[in-house]
Amino acid sequence: MKAQKQKAFLKIFLGALGAVDLVWEEVYSDRTYGTVLYDMELKEQQAFVWHMTEQAVPSQEVSILLEYIVHQQLLDIDRLRRPLSEIAEEILALEKREKAVQDLFEVEVRMLDDGVETDSYFLHE
Repeated sequence: MKAQKQKAFLKIFLGALGAVDLVWEEVYSDRTYGTVLYDMELKEQQAFVWHMTEQAVPSQEVSILLEYIVHQQLLDIDRLRRPLSEIAEEILALEKREKAVQDLFEVEVRMLDDGVETDSYFLHE
């Protein structure tokens, strides 16, 4: 199946930002298109594109960090309730922290409105 790493990461990342499900549309070697569903009645949804190759998907440490953030309820919509470097200290080995923190802050999934990239999903402090 194509884009397994992209899809797995997007489920975690967009799930942290409120997605209850994702609908996959087009998958290319360098980008993935889909729709975020915010409720199962399909009333609230947002098309997106993530410009990312399978090889460049953030590491497992970034996924672990995201899952921890969600589990500990450390997000207020897309804003972290505490500094990410402090959160990372709680769960990641010293040698993996800096890169995981940097990589998570670099994740940007573009929102699409009428096929045009308009805004982004991202995390910030």
